[in-house]
Amino acid sequence: NGSLKSLIVQSEDSDGDIAEVWASLLHVMQPTLEERTMLDQNVRIVTDRVNRGTRFIGALKTHLRSYTPDLVWLNPLQAFIDGDVTESRDLGAFLREGLNQANSDQAFGYIIVHHTTKPATGKDKHERLWHEVMYDMAGGAELINWARAIMSLRPGEVEGEFKLVLAKRGRRAGVVKMVEQGVGTRPEPVTTIGLKHAQGKLSSGVPIIYWEACEAKPEEAKAPMGRPSKYKIEEFFQWIPRG
Repeated sequence: NGSLKSLIVQSEDSDGDIAEVWASLLHVMQPTLEERTMLDQNVRIVTDRVNRGTRFIGALKTHLRSYTPDLVWLNPLQAFIDGDVTESRDLGAFLREGLNQANSDQAFGYIIVHHTTKPATGKDKHERLWHEVMYDMAGGAELINWARAIMSLRPGEVEGEFKLVLAKRGRRAGVVKMVEQGVGTRPEPVTTIGLKHAQGKLSSGVPIIYWEACEAKPEEAKAPMGRPSKYKIEEFFQWIPRG
């Protein structure tokens, strides 16, 4: 039927947090009874606040044996890795020896939630070039090397607005926008998607937790610091002897 089964393993959200998101989705998407039944069958949420490292991999394998998902979501990575996310050895042990081994027959795909650096270090996030956005995440380069694709959620200039940047293999995602060409239009690949917090409320008055699309405003280029790279010839006239 084309539907995908998801196993979500998380450690941070309470039952109330999960219920808020579920109620928000029902409120906005208005699924039919048949669709709700499919959601109940195809989404399993497991809370694990105890297991890390090899113990977590063992627990994950147990879940995989009882539920055969197409997608496995881990939220967040740092709750389950038993080591330092800046160390390639620790990352390799968990990602390649652990997660890859648990999916040695490639029966499903991983979607891993990971935090960005707090606070930003080195080059300011808003000054990073398009191919550097994947390095927003905290930790070593082994994370970027291991992942087949990376998306980075970055704050916009307006409170409540964000930019979802398809940072690694973004053009392969197939996201396009229609742009004018001649008398018609053509699809153009997009690697930045504008998002904002929804403004609606549940019937109880509680704000919904949902993303709405918005225009992804381009970031303004900042003036370069230090000595300018180019000069106008007129600036040197005062130093040139006149005949």
